[in-house]
Order: sequence, then structure tokens, then C-alpha cells
Amino acid sequence: MNLGQFNPAKILSHWNTLGAILENQNPPPVTCGFDASNSCNHDCIWCMCRDFKERKNTVMPPEIMFDLIQELGAGGVKSITFTGGGEPLVNPATSEGLYRARKAGLEVGLITNGGLMRDVSKAIVDTCKFVRISLDAANHETHTRLHRPKDLPKDNFGRILENIEAVISLRKRANKQLTVGVSFLAHLYNFTEIYETAILVKKLGVDYIQIRPALPWTGELMRETQSWSLIQSQIERSQELEDSRFSVFSILHKFNKGSTTERAYSRCLAHSLISIIGADCNVYLCCQFRGDIKFSFGDLRKKSFFEIWDGEERKRIIKRISLEDCPPCRYAGYNELLHCLNNQEKIHKNFL
Repeated sequence: MNLGQFNPAKILSHWNTLGAILENQNPPPVTCGFDASNSCNHDCIWCMCRDFKERKNTVMPPEIMFDLIQELGAGGVKSITFTGGGEPLVNPATSEGLYRARKAGLEVGLITNGGLMRDVSKAIVDTCKFVRISLDAANHETHTRLHRPKDLPKDNFGRILENIEAVISLRKRANKQLTVGVSFLAHLYNFTEIYETAILVKKLGVDYIQIRPALPWTGELMRETQSWSLIQSQIERSQELEDSRFSVFSILHKFNKGSTTERAYSRCLAHSLISIIGADCNVYLCCQFRGDIKFSFGDLRKKSFFEIWDGEERKRIIKRISLEDCPPCRYAGYNELLHCLNNQEKIHKNFL
């Protein structure tokens, strides 16, 4: 059983918030996914935000970023993850944003492609609870084919490995409790490198590697071909590398045919746990609808975050959520737990 940071049962740590959601109240979100930038230094072949980035290739203005961070901290939000959208470190204000978030009492995370980490290594080590680097390859050729860095040869695979090493080295010198992880999106172009990548990043000193399909339908495609037995073998070999300092998290269910549409719950409640804020300053329903203005609760250039979170537009959009229209979703595990808690009599809660 996965007892690490990707286990959806961790929402049970926020019992008061769950209770409020189940009683149809409107608590502040536990966490905020925050896009500091809609611009990116890479052009990954699987990018799900490409259309949004092309329409609004922008970074969040620093004055809005800093005011938002202060409001989130004062309003009871527990954490903020600088993510994308685009690459958060493209925004020159992100380094200062990391420090301000920590000062505001927020736990801080960063998800990055690693190409621009060198100049902000100290800020990452000083402020972050975790940093996760999207690596997705074991060598320069595969990484370039998948990530397509825009500033070659400066922003290349070797440079990213050096940047990871620099953060790990600084973490050790500063004696900080920073979790450094690497994500590997398995694709038809790279799945044969899963084990090799696990070996590589363990040698670098990272704490874990996360393995999942690049896109749900890519996972299904690989499951239906002879690739699947090879993927399983690669993951199993990678898991043999695990020890007290290195973990392998494989999100295997996302390779399963049907997992993208079968849901054990009738409505989405998990969206209330997580707020998604785009670089265009809009607050969105969830990460799957980032950039779709029909699912924007409001614009931070016009209203404060909690005016939007408590506003009528958010209530209106929530009422028209249709699970039939929802794409594959990382909130599924959270929703299954919430659905279970919401039906305690039906499940005979007192018989364990």
C-alpha cells in the first residue's frame, strides 16, 4: 500500500474541512494550485495546456501574486503549489513569491521542468516543502524529443541533472527537510527507460520517482499492446531499488482501460479542497478546466480571492457540474473517500 504523498487518504488529516463540505458549508480550500506563468521554456509533446498557453501566453503580475499569497495565508489556506500552466520559474517574481508564501504561513511546493532551477536553488531550499522535477527520460536524446526545450543547448538534459544535484547539495548543507522528487510520464517514446531513469535519479540523491502514463489514453494504448508487460517489468525492477532513502510511486491504475470513465461516486465534492488559479488571474473549478472561461469563478484583477470563492458565480458553476462531461481526474481518490463519508449509514460505519 502506498503510504506516501500520493495516497488520497491524506485528506482525512483535514477532518474539519471534510465535515464542513459534507454539511454543504463553504470552508477555505486546503491547498491552492497556482500558475505563476502561462509561458514555458519547454514545448512538451503531451502538454495539456497548449491551447491555453497559446491564447494567453503571460505571467501573473507580481502585485497580484503577492496580494493573493497574503490573502491565502490569512484566510486559512494550508499550502500553495507553484505549478502550471507553463513553467513557474519563467516568471521573475516566482522566487520572491516563494519567500512571501512561506512568510504568510503557507507550506510551499514547486513543480518544475528543472531547466531554470539553478538561479533559484536557494529560494527552493529555503522555502519549499517539496520540489518535483518533470524529467521523463534517461538521456539527452529522449528528453529533447519529448520536452523540446526552446533554449538549446543551454537548457538541456545534462543541465537539468546538474540543477537537481545543486538543490540536493544545498539541501544537505542547509540541513533542510526538503523532499526532492522526479516524475516520469510514461509514453510510447520513453517507457523502455523507466528503470534506467530510476537508477539515474537515485544516484543523484532524489527521494522518489513517480511513474504514470503521459495521458490516460496513452496509458490505455500501452496497456493494450505488448508494451504493457515491458512496462510492468520496468516498474517492478525500479521498485527493487527502493530503500529507506528512495521510493518508487507507480500510479498503475491510470494504465487500466476503463479507469478514466468508471466512477464510484455521483457528484464531485473534492473541488472544494483545492483551488486552481491561472496565470491569467482567473480562479478555476479544477485543474482539468484550467483556461476554460466557462469554468472561471472570477478574476483576481476585479475581486479578491475570497470574494470569488464565496461568490454567486462559483455556486452557479458548481451546480452545473456534470461528471459525464468531466475528463479523467486526479480528484477521483478524494471523491471516493468523500462519497464513502457521505454515506456512512449505508456502509454500516460502526462495523469494522
